Order: sequence, then C-alpha cells, then structure tokens
Amino acid sequence: MAKELEITLSIQDVYSGKSLWQLSRAPYDGCAFPLVRILALSFRVHRKDEKDSCGYSPPECEANISAFVQRVKEMTPAVSEIYQDVRYTDSAPLEDDNEDRYMTLLVSQLYRIVEVTTLSDLNCALVMNPGLAPIGNLAHLTCGIDGMCSLVLRLAQLNAMTLQTIDIRSSYEVDLSSLIREDDGKYVEYPYLHKLEMSHSYISASCKVSAFKGAVPFPNLRRLCLYAYYPFDDDVIFRGNGSTLEHLNMAFYSGVIAMLQRHRVFAPTSHPKLRTFTYSFLSNERMAFDNASDFMRFALSIAPGAPVRVFPSLCIFKDTPMPALSLLSGCVSIQILSIFDVHLSFWDAVLFIKSLPLLSDLNALAPTLGGIPQDITEAGLPEYVHSTYAPVGKRFRRWMVTPYTRYDNAELATSVLLLALVCPNFDYTAVSKESRESFMEEIKSQIAEPRFSKHAPRLSRLLFDGWQEQQAQ
Repeated sequence: MAKELEITLSIQDVYSGKSLWQLSRAPYDGCAFPLVRILALSFRVHRKDEKDSCGYSPPECEANISAFVQRVKEMTPAVSEIYQDVRYTDSAPLEDDNEDRYMTLLVSQLYRIVEVTTLSDLNCALVMNPGLAPIGNLAHLTCGIDGMCSLVLRLAQLNAMTLQTIDIRSSYEVDLSSLIREDDGKYVEYPYLHKLEMSHSYISASCKVSAFKGAVPFPNLRRLCLYAYYPFDDDVIFRGNGSTLEHLNMAFYSGVIAMLQRHRVFAPTSHPKLRTFTYSFLSNERMAFDNASDFMRFALSIAPGAPVRVFPSLCIFKDTPMPALSLLSGCVSIQILSIFDVHLSFWDAVLFIKSLPLLSDLNALAPTLGGIPQDITEAGLPEYVHSTYAPVGKRFRRWMVTPYTRYDNAELATSVLLLALVCPNFDYTAVSKESRESFMEEIKSQIAEPRFSKHAPRLSRLLFDGWQEQQAQ
C-alpha cells in the first residue's frame, strides 16, 4: 500500500464544494489510504474575475472548506506530514480579501489534521494573512525566501508554545530581535524549541537591543546556529539552556566576544553537554584578535571538553598556523576537528595527531611533503617514517581533504601512505568525486613501488576499506 499520496485540485473547486463532491463519488467514495503518512496537495489557482467566481457566500465557502478537510482526514487517517503547493495557471492572482481568508482557513484546518506540522517556504506564503491565529500544532518552521522573514518571525511568535525547530535564512535586513520581543514590549518564550538556526548576510546595528532581565526564551535549546550579527546586547539567547545545549555554530567578532566575556556565558562547567563547537567569522567584520594564537586561546576556553570542533581559516592571521594550532594539544577530548585552509606538512600532521589521542577525523587541506630530512632518500622515506614515528594516533581513521582545493595527486598519495605507516587504524581519505578515481589509481601504483612493497598488506586497506566507504556515501 502507498505511504505517500498526491492530490491535484482546483482551489476554486474546494471553495465551491465541487472537490468534496468529487471525492465523495466513485471511484473515491468510501476510499481510504490507511498507510499514507505523507500527503501532498497541489492546488491550481485560476485568475479570478466575475465569470470565474464560484458565486457562493463566505459562510458557504467556509462550510465547504471544513467539509473538504474532513473528507481528506477520512481518506488519510494516519497522515503525519502535509505539504502544499499553490500554482497560478493563468497569471498572477487579483487582490481579494476573501481569497486570502479562505486560503488561510484551508491551510490552518489542514494542518490541524496532523499531530506535528512542518511549515516550509511555499507553505509559509499561504499562511501570511495578517489576521492569522496560531496553527495549533506547528513544530517545524523553515523560511529562506527574502522579504518574508519578518512575517515568518511573527508566525513563530504566534506558535511559540508548540515550535520545536526554527530555521530562517535571508540576505535582506531582518530584525532578529523580534523573534522574542512582541510589539507591546513583552518577551516570548519557546518552551519546546530545541533547534534555532538563523543565517543573515546583512543585519543592521539597530537590531542590537537589550532584552528583559530574567527573560529565558529558549530554556531547552540543544542546537544553535547563528551566522549573523548577534541581535542583543546581553546573553538572553544563552539563558537557561546551559545544561541542554549540545551543538553551537556561531559567528565571532569583537562585539559578540565582549558580550560573552562580560556575561561569563561559557564559564567553566557551564555547558556540560556541549559536543560540537563551530567557529565562523563575518566577512565584513574585523577580527577581535591580532593573531591566531590569541584567538585560539579564547576559542579553546569555551567548553574545552567538547569532542567536536570546527575552526575557520586561520590564514587570515599574520603569524603561521602551526604555533597557534599547537595550543590544541591541551584539548585531549577532541575527536573530530576541521581546520579549513590551514596548510599542514606531513610532519606537522603527525605531531598534530600525536598530540590529540582521541582524534578520529581531520578535515583539512591535503598535506604536503616539504621538510624531508636531507640525509633521507626518497626510497628510504617509508622506513624512516615508520621506524621514527610509529605508532601514533591509534584512533585516527579519516582525513577529509578540504573540498574545492588544489593538490598534487602523487604528493597526496605519498603522504597518505606514509600516514598509514604510523597511524595503525588510518584507512580512509576523502577526496572530491572528480579526482577520486585517479587518486585511488595513484595509491595503487605507489603501493606497488619497491619502497612501499614491504608494507603492501597494511597499505592495501586504503584501497578497500576507504574505497568502499567512499562508494557508500
């Protein structure tokens, strides 16, 4: 039996009652789809003029809408997700207050069929009637349409008591503070919200307002992604969720760093469940630190026990990366680390992996082979590396080469093979799809060379375990 069902209808037929009549007659009379979990309703809207008017009074249209929704509920008793698509078949619709009201009524009633509602871009456009009441069971709200975000923030306020996730993206100016501040000055609480993601490329300084003392709008937040200017002068977003926050992705600049330090947001032991910490920068903001080492000291002071950390490019600093990265050696809990655009030599990488005993995954540029000792020949390099450094990084398994970057296949293959000689469980190198085949051929070719042949059984795992894992992704 089908688990997904798509129905295409004329919106005017829903208002007039014709759609209900169609769904109540053969072959649909008594028809039900008890296993359907996903319902997709595609509404076609014709340009409305006098000759196309359904001719029914508002009470009759509203009754027809309610009866239609009831019939849909009877046909799909187990539906858990409803998606809607509205298309104008002739041209843009004429302005009509009744049409807006009918659409709002239809959408809100349809969403009450399911226990948990997801509202995304297209559906947001359907429910933006200024007089909209809370949907009642809205759990997930997503919007990436420029110009609609302010209305979506209002919709979030109306459904604050049921929302579990909010994801808003825009390139236009948006006052994010209105997410928790109503027009009358009161603050809004989202008691069940566990994920909040907001990404905006432009937000004016006027958004920086002080929230109420004691306001705790997100008491159960587990994931926060804020790639934007922090919209408040205080720590209101972080209040009350220190014991629940697990993932944080945040843009750092002088203003937000000063706020975090002033309110001691990340005091020791304040976030015991924090697992993933991603640092990012706003491109048009000056860094708050003059060098990479100072930034790293600040970054590592924030929840030092987090096992997963993602760092941005450190090449924007004047000093060399490795002295700054050496500060990571104190964070022995790190298991997954991304350091974008940082150039590591093979020798740096070995020392780096050695200093992080729990590290399993590293996302970085392809390692280089510069700095080989002068008395070591190319043929003797594998034995020198194996005897000098092995074993290190017993938990290290994967090197994820930073996407869309240039590297020499032969040099990368040699570095990977040498790394496999010192890291006993390393068996997977992720490269771009375009260069995957040639890279694996280079690995295979070098394993057959005399300098690596002694270790062929160990190195061949790079051809099988890693290759199969790549293919499965």
